[in-house]
Amino acid sequence: MLKKVMLGFVLSSVMYAGTIEEAKKAYSAGDYKSALQYYSEAAKQHNGEALYKIGQMYAFGKGVSKDPKKAQEYYLKAAQNGYNKARYDMAIIYRYSDAYAKMKPLLEKAAEEGYAPAMNFLGLLYFKGEAGYPQDYASSLKWYMKAANAGFDTGMYNVAKAYEHGYGVAADPQMALLYYLKAAKAGNGPSQSIMARAYQDGNGVKKSVQESKKWYLKASENGEIDAIVQTGSFYFTGENGFSKNYAEGVRYFKFAAEHGNAIAQKNLGLAYQYGMGVKQDLNHALHWYEKASDQGNVGAMRAIGQIYKRAKRYKAAAEWHTKAARRGDMYSQSELGWLYENGKGVKKDYKKAFSLYSKAAKKGEPAAQYYLAVMYYSGRGVKRNPKMAKKWMMACARQGDADAKKFLKKYKFGSR
Repeated sequence: MLKKVMLGFVLSSVMYAGTIEEAKKAYSAGDYKSALQYYSEAAKQHNGEALYKIGQMYAFGKGVSKDPKKAQEYYLKAAQNGYNKARYDMAIIYRYSDAYAKMKPLLEKAAEEGYAPAMNFLGLLYFKGEAGYPQDYASSLKWYMKAANAGFDTGMYNVAKAYEHGYGVAADPQMALLYYLKAAKAGNGPSQSIMARAYQDGNGVKKSVQESKKWYLKASENGEIDAIVQTGSFYFTGENGFSKNYAEGVRYFKFAAEHGNAIAQKNLGLAYQYGMGVKQDLNHALHWYEKASDQGNVGAMRAIGQIYKRAKRYKAAAEWHTKAARRGDMYSQSELGWLYENGKGVKKDYKKAFSLYSKAAKKGEPAAQYYLAVMYYSGRGVKRNPKMAKKWMMACARQGDADAKKFLKKYKFGSR
C-alpha cells in the first residue's frame, strides 16, 4: 500500500512539473490563456509555484483583469503551501504595511529553508533594528553571510560593507575588498563600481587601467548611475583606458541625465553648449543646465549665467550668477562682481563689486584677484592701497595671468 502511495506521489509530482513547464512555455509565447489553464491544473494540487504564478498574472493583468487583491490572495496561498519566494514576497508586503507579526514567521521560515533574498532581508532588519527586530550587527552579519554563501550577490555586498566599517566584526579592508570582488563577479552593480574605483586608484589592489575600465563598463551595463556618469566623463577626457569619444560620452550622459542625475545633466548641457559629440544647440544646453540647476548644481547655474552674459542679457546673467554666488561659487562671485562694477544688469555698486571680488580672490579665483588689485590701486569701492594692490596682482600673476604680469611690470611693482 505504501509503495502505491509513494508511486502516486512521484507520478503526481512529475505530472505537475510537466504541467508547469507547459505553462511557462505558453506564458513566454504570450499565450496567457493556456498558461493560466496549466497553472490552474497544478494549483488544484496545492502546487506553490503554480499558485504564485497565477498571483503574478493577476498582479500584472496577464490573461486576466489586473486585480492586486486577488494577486495577494494567491501569493498567500503559495506561501502557505511552502513556496519560499511567495513567503518572502508576502513578508515584504507585511513589512511595509507594519504587520510585523504576520511578516516574521514567513520571513524566518523562508530564511531557514535557505531562500537567499529572505536571509539577506533578515540581515537588513537586524542591521537597522526595524520591524520588531533589535539592532544586532552580529546577527545581521550572520544572515548576510548565509545569503552570500548561497551565492546571493547583495549578501556578498553587505558582508563587504560589514568588513569595511566593522559592523559585527573587526574592520578588515582586505576582507571587505575580497567580498566586493566576489559580489562584483556575481553581477552586483554597486560592488562593480567600487572595484572600478579601487583599480583606478590602486586602493587595496594593484592599480590597473584595464581592470578599472572593465568594471566601470560592467557597472554601467548594470545601470549604476554614478558609474555611467564616470564612464561618460572618461570618454570625454580620454582617461583611464578610454579613447576620447564625445558622441559615446554623450550617450552615457544622456542616459544618466534622463534618470535625473544632476552631474550628467550639467555635462550634457556642456556638450550642447560647445557642440561636443552633438550639434551645438544653446537651447538644449540651457534646458539641461536648468534641469541640473533645479537640483542645486552650482556649476550649471554658473554656466547659464555665462551664456546670458555672452549674449549681453546681463539682467538674466546677474540672476543666475547671484544664485551660484550665494552658494559660494568663486567664479560666479567674480562674474557678479564684474556686473556690479560695470553696472551691467544691476545698479552699479563698487562696494558690492569689491566685496564679491574679495570673497572670490581669497578662494584663489585669478580674475577676481586681478580686479580686486585694480580696485585697491584705483581706490574704487575701497580706500586706495597700493600695497594690497600689489599683493593681489602678484597672487594673480603667480597663477600665470599675462595681464597681471604686464600690470606689475608697467607699474613697477616687480615680480617678487
